[in-house]
Amino acid sequence: MTDAISKWLEQHDRLSFKEIFRSLDRGNIGDLKKTDLIKGFQRIGIELKSNEISLLQERLDLKKLGNFETEPLMQIMAGIPTRQFLPNSIIKLSKLVMAKDWDEK
Repeated sequence: MTDAISKWLEQHDRLSFKEIFRSLDRGNIGDLKKTDLIKGFQRIGIELKSNEISLLQERLDLKKLGNFETEPLMQIMAGIPTRQFLPNSIIKLSKLVMAKDWDEK
């Protein structure tokens, strides 16, 4: 999915991924309803599969309210790693390291 977004961005330098999703954020609060998120991807030519929507919901709707946070998606597309898209194994490892660091102090 991120490869398809990157390819689209290369071809459409006048529009930004961020601008498209921000235009759908009617409340200007940094999150989108599921239908708006799907609409945003459709605007850049990506038809999300149900498993991709589920993955995005799992990663971006942490409060389980039906709203998808857009900032982590923008960051990952800008090449900035975000917790929402890190594998669980990395998160567990980082928690273990942090706990060990605290134990040694």
